[in-house]
Amino acid sequence: MSMSVEIRVPNLDCEGCASKLKKTLLKLKGVEEVEVEMETQKVTARGYRLEEKKVLKAVRRAGKAAELWPYRLGNSHFASFYKYPSYVTNHYYSDAHRTDPTGGVHTFFHTPAVYSVAVAGDEIAASMFSDDNPHACEEMKHNNVIPNGHFKKKWEHYVKTSFNQPAMKTRRRIVRQNKAVRIFPRPTAGPLRPVVHGQTLKYNMKVRAGKGFTLEELKAAGIPKKLAPTIGISVDHHRKNRSLEGLQSNVQRLKTYKAKLVIFPRRARTVKAGDAAPQELANATQVQGDHMPIFREMPTMELVKLTSDMKSFNAYNKICLEHMNQRHAGARAKRTAQAEREEKK
Repeated sequence: MSMSVEIRVPNLDCEGCASKLKKTLLKLKGVEEVEVEMETQKVTARGYRLEEKKVLKAVRRAGKAAELWPYRLGNSHFASFYKYPSYVTNHYYSDAHRTDPTGGVHTFFHTPAVYSVAVAGDEIAASMFSDDNPHACEEMKHNNVIPNGHFKKKWEHYVKTSFNQPAMKTRRRIVRQNKAVRIFPRPTAGPLRPVVHGQTLKYNMKVRAGKGFTLEELKAAGIPKKLAPTIGISVDHHRKNRSLEGLQSNVQRLKTYKAKLVIFPRRARTVKAGDAAPQELANATQVQGDHMPIFREMPTMELVKLTSDMKSFNAYNKICLEHMNQRHAGARAKRTAQAEREEKK
């Protein structure tokens, strides 16, 4: 036997809510059809062996308040977005007025269906819950507190201040001075590093300091690989030279460094081969900062006077012609070979 259950769902404001209720009720056993009336906020479920409690429970689980349809048959047009007070509904829809020919409603003021939206006055607020915004209820789900955190407690643990910046500057200077004294007479910038190019197509035109010189570069410069770290030259056993220009530039860098190098004897009384003379030791000073900085050499541009041939040259047509020649190169070679074979016959 087919039957229907009518439910009143207040605050049914958008198509998203209506479609959500339809999907929820159609999952119930016995429900065949669900009808939603947005203006009256009425939901009607039709099917076989429907139970009102199960239908109400399903709607409430979907996050909506629900109750059985409270209005009498024929007076559903009085339902609206506005929730009437209980004493008004009890008076005008009670059983005492059923004998009245007017249906029990005397000079009753009908609130328009768009009362709760129109009273807002603000166009933004009025358009939040409408058919044009089906996801409105997802934006304001549940009666949550509006976020308004102040985070005033223990703020000093979460905020990093720079009040000690002058003191840190002094501390860094003292650390540099102590390091210079500790590594004297070596340069403060550390060991000598090679000039390498950056990786990938984006950075390969830029030069920077590498990890260390290769064994091939040290051999070309005449420096043993075990002696190099002891005289302030970094060594990288993994790097390999891929170009002759890079190899030659780093070899020249090593020779320049070797010419300026002043080697102090480990012991003042014992002078070994390769140690500097006493006059050089007296005039030697510790190098502060980068002793052999890396600079990128900018290519020089040669100015050429424009000729009439240059002005008449069309680069775009030339590129198109070369592309066409490249596309037809195989077919043309095939035709040429075939013609040569036919001539030989």
